[in-house]
Amino acid sequence: MSEVYVTPEYLLKNFSKANLEIISSKNGVTIESVSKKGPKSSDYVQSISLAMEQAGMQQLVMTLDAKELKSIVEEMKIPLGVGSDNTPNKPTKAVCQRRLKEQVLANGAEDFFKMVKNIDHLKLFISITGVDPVSDEDELVSQAVNCAHYQGICNFLAQLPSTVLEDLMIEAGLKYNTDSKGKLISALAGMHAAKRVARPEVEVSAKKLPLKTSSKLTYADIHTHYNKSELLEFCEEKDLKAGGNKKEVINRILLFLNEVDDDDKENDPRKFIMVGTKKPAKKAPKGYAVPTKTFSSLGLGPKKSKKKAVKKDDDEEDADDQVDDEVAEKPKASKKSSKKVQESQVEDSEDQVEEVEKKSKSKKSSKKQVEEAEEVVEKAEKSKKDKKKNQKKVEEEESDEE
Repeated sequence: MSEVYVTPEYLLKNFSKANLEIISSKNGVTIESVSKKGPKSSDYVQSISLAMEQAGMQQLVMTLDAKELKSIVEEMKIPLGVGSDNTPNKPTKAVCQRRLKEQVLANGAEDFFKMVKNIDHLKLFISITGVDPVSDEDELVSQAVNCAHYQGICNFLAQLPSTVLEDLMIEAGLKYNTDSKGKLISALAGMHAAKRVARPEVEVSAKKLPLKTSSKLTYADIHTHYNKSELLEFCEEKDLKAGGNKKEVINRILLFLNEVDDDDKENDPRKFIMVGTKKPAKKAPKGYAVPTKTFSSLGLGPKKSKKKAVKKDDDEEDADDQVDDEVAEKPKASKKSSKKVQESQVEDSEDQVEEVEKKSKSKKSSKKQVEEAEEVVEKAEKSKKDKKKNQKKVEEEESDEE
């Protein structure tokens, strides 16, 4: 935080009406004006400065923890109010924050801090902003107010883009040679110049070195002697990704030149795992993740045996051959047994068919016998009838003769 304290009103008076409109719209501040022609610059300054002060005070209140809030509310004797069920509210963190915000909006920053009689509480409001409280107790109130103003100014300026912040620096008459948004905000809040942090000087080669000399090239050399189109052409030749800004392209080329051997530069630099050799795998450069799982470990490829190769004696090899022969014979025996089972099943099925045919034939023969017996019975009955007829005829003839 800057040692020079600036009030929101003093800062805003340096800005044009157009920029004041941007500040108010970005932070949702309603401008109150009595003039029929619309709000003036003074109306913007008054409304925005009040909103900045309130925003800074509310941030200070939100930074305190539950114990600190409860202590301040009790010291200031602020009523906690009643809940929806007409029962008194408990001194929770949310309730204490709400009551302190109401006091801030009703009294303003200066009057609010004058109501805080406990010096430790005033020092607490100041110290949470990262500022050491002054030793003079009479200056604590003004220091706390300045801290609240600084927080409010920073909160409002943080909602603006960097281009607007640069315009505000020019209008305020402040010099700057940086594009850092944070430095521009702190410079405006403290009304001082914004300077870029001095960087250590880097030696750049006088000649344009070829990109093949990986041990001698630096980022500064490539950035100074090569344009982006040349770098992209190099990336295409080496099958590297040709995209991004110049900084990303240079970093990608440096990774390629520093991590890939001279004999393998034409290969893809992202192949870092050696497969099928006993040589240790190359380490991946920074920015790339080496896969820790293979397809087989994920269940996506053919499973490989994890048995270690061990030298065997002749006796062990013979035993292994016998075991292999037994294992090889087992499927043959199983095939033979399966054929026998199938043949026995076929024979059983044939026997069942024969039994069924016999039963059907026996049923047919029984039917024929019944029919023949019926015919015999019919013939016997007919013969009986014929005999009776013949007897009657004979009796009638005898009676006629008599």
